[in-house]
Amino acid sequence: LHHTGTQLLDVSGLSKVDVHQFHGIEKDQFPAHIAEISLWMTDHLMNRELGAKYGIAYARIPLEKSPNIVCADALDIDWEDVIPATQCSYILGNPPYGGSKVMDKQQRQQVRRIANLGGTGGTLDYVAAWCIKAARYTETNHAIRIGFVATNSITQGEQVGQLWPILLDNYGLRIQFAYRSFKWGSEAPGVAHVHVVIIGLGRDDTQCRLFHTGDQSLEENPRVISPYMVGARNAHIVLEASSPLNGLQKMVFGSQTLDGGNYIFTDSERDEFLQAEPGAKPYMRPYIGAKEYINGKRRWILTLQEIEPSTLRTLSQVTKRVDAVRMFRSKSKRRTTLKLAETPTSYGITVIPDRPFLVVPRVSSERRKYIPIGYLEPPIIPSEATMVIQDAGLGLFGLLTSRMHMVWLYYVGGRLEVHTQPPA
Repeated sequence: LHHTGTQLLDVSGLSKVDVHQFHGIEKDQFPAHIAEISLWMTDHLMNRELGAKYGIAYARIPLEKSPNIVCADALDIDWEDVIPATQCSYILGNPPYGGSKVMDKQQRQQVRRIANLGGTGGTLDYVAAWCIKAARYTETNHAIRIGFVATNSITQGEQVGQLWPILLDNYGLRIQFAYRSFKWGSEAPGVAHVHVVIIGLGRDDTQCRLFHTGDQSLEENPRVISPYMVGARNAHIVLEASSPLNGLQKMVFGSQTLDGGNYIFTDSERDEFLQAEPGAKPYMRPYIGAKEYINGKRRWILTLQEIEPSTLRTLSQVTKRVDAVRMFRSKSKRRTTLKLAETPTSYGITVIPDRPFLVVPRVSSERRKYIPIGYLEPPIIPSEATMVIQDAGLGLFGLLTSRMHMVWLYYVGGRLEVHTQPPA
């Protein structure tokens, strides 16, 4: 302002960002319109803040420019057709959440095509395809920075070894900032809470910034941010291996029945079944999964792999169960399960130890300091909810139950929920 009160400053000249500079891709028409309106609203709020800063009311009226929101599938459209990479500065997004086991056929094909991992396409979640496509897009403009809200699963377990070598090694990206795993919610009814990370990727040597869960003011500036969301000297990644290192015994899944529940019984269901079919008793064996092992309980399972056809024909109630399993498998869309309908007395995966074995629950509480690992003996059959090591000596047992292994597992293993800190 001049000393006479005359306006000398046109604050519109200070506004260097307008909505037309934003380009976006949204699959559905209605959310695409919402995105446009949200950008206009944000622009208006920022203009008011600019005006308040200088004591001058400022609004960009009339609205002469518009956001560039394309209605398309972001994994199918060529991003160069939306905006050339040479004209782009930042890629920001909150891609859809979809676990590797719950994606539909089209989504799985998209991930397989973009990740190009071969075979079944690995076990990457849906969000991984956005990360890879964004990395590929930046090859012609290394100055672009990427920021995604992503499911925390891409920073855990086997997905790290599938995704991050592509981003870090193939495309030369590095994690420049990250916010460790936290719960992302919504006030909308029926919307599930998921656990997410915020990850920023780029190629320059910007100082790393790692924010810790639950306290945005707690910032770490490590040399490198590892894909496991910890500060490190380098971005070492634990890769999958087809066989154990150092000649140790192999850990395998327990039995997967694929029976529709027809072969599995509680204590009371077993007693009731044997009253009607006492001849089935020799084929009933204890069946232990993660819940049963941790809580000291048990179920029972029919074990019919070795039953003679002539014997089976004398057991009408067992035969009904076998027929029900055959019907259950024949309705599957998986070829392997359809094939198994031809041999209904077998399990999908058969693990029936004939000597003491080590059992590791596949899932246990995040509050536990130690995973409850221990030995079981025949005639117990371990379920697919457990991992099994046969011929495991006390040395291996000691290694697996050590504090060292538990800390390693916390940082490297997969988790269903968020940990605020390593278990003490």
